[in-house]
Amino acid sequence: MQKKIIALAVAGLMSGAAFAQTNVTIYGVADAGYMHLSASGKGSQNDIDASGLSGSRLGFKGTEDLGNGNKALFVLEYSLANDNNSGVGSTSAWSGTAARQQLVGMTGGWGTVVAGRAETAGYAIACKYEDGIGAGSAFNATGKLQAKWSGATAIGCGSNGRANNAVAYVTPTWSGFHGTIQHARLTETATATIVSPNDNNATILAGFYDNGPISVGLDYTHINVPVLSTNINEWKLGASYDFGIAKLMGSYQRHNLTAVSNSDHLWNLAVNFAVSANDNISLGYARGTYNETVAHDDARAWGLTYAHNLSKRTRLYAGYAHISNDGIGTLGLGAATLAAGVGVPTAGGSASVYGGGLNHAF
Repeated sequence: MQKKIIALAVAGLMSGAAFAQTNVTIYGVADAGYMHLSASGKGSQNDIDASGLSGSRLGFKGTEDLGNGNKALFVLEYSLANDNNSGVGSTSAWSGTAARQQLVGMTGGWGTVVAGRAETAGYAIACKYEDGIGAGSAFNATGKLQAKWSGATAIGCGSNGRANNAVAYVTPTWSGFHGTIQHARLTETATATIVSPNDNNATILAGFYDNGPISVGLDYTHINVPVLSTNINEWKLGASYDFGIAKLMGSYQRHNLTAVSNSDHLWNLAVNFAVSANDNISLGYARGTYNETVAHDDARAWGLTYAHNLSKRTRLYAGYAHISNDGIGTLGLGAATLAAGVGVPTAGGSASVYGGGLNHAF
């Protein structure tokens, strides 16, 4: 309640009565932890990172009651690098991929429509079925293997799962099921005043079913890349079952370039153990089979995370992750603050990271 009152006071100072009927909330995550990274054929580095368990962020969200069950909504959420003060006060925090979400929309009994930079259904399905403690953490195994596709994917619990210039419709929930359809113009190019029709664009269809301990999600994404005269088709199926003391989850993902006859495959299994009321252990394993290239560059990764709840919003954590490459593969681990080349192994090598820290949600 206090943070809502503060947000309303700030909004009132900025724009008078315009926000008088808007419910505004300030929220976020402050994460800081020690990380030790090493890779075969490369050196090692000790680092303080801002995304050990989950990425640090600052967000503002709110709704306004429009009557007849309808509401206007907005979300403005930004990544923070609180380990080196490149967050609030730095230009990079308020633009580009550092903007986690920036959207406005409406919601009601008919569903929800939003537009802006948005988390896609690919983000939702990846975060939900990859790691019970922190799918976006430094120790998540599956996310490291998804890096193989770089920006050529709209599925992932990170920047790849967020789309610029997007519009989305989310259905109401019927007996545990809801669906979504999204479209995004991933690039914007222009000559003089004429916008190029050859911008990369993506269409995403997804459905989710949640009923008690059972959860299932299916995502299909079609990305059109005119400049390369190719398309990208990918889909992901995820599921989980909560046994109470343990939650088991897994997913299978397929990625295909239409210009290539073979497909890439990625699957993962993870389990989250509730050791006690305040202690959780998550273990995940993933394997990527990359057939779109002739090189033998498959990879495997696994991660282990422990979290202890000091309160409802504050957690201590520790973790370890390891990735192994086949053939000439060079997938690695690491954060944006690492020195160039550190964390990227030599061909066919491996990399690992371990560390711990404190995560506070507000």
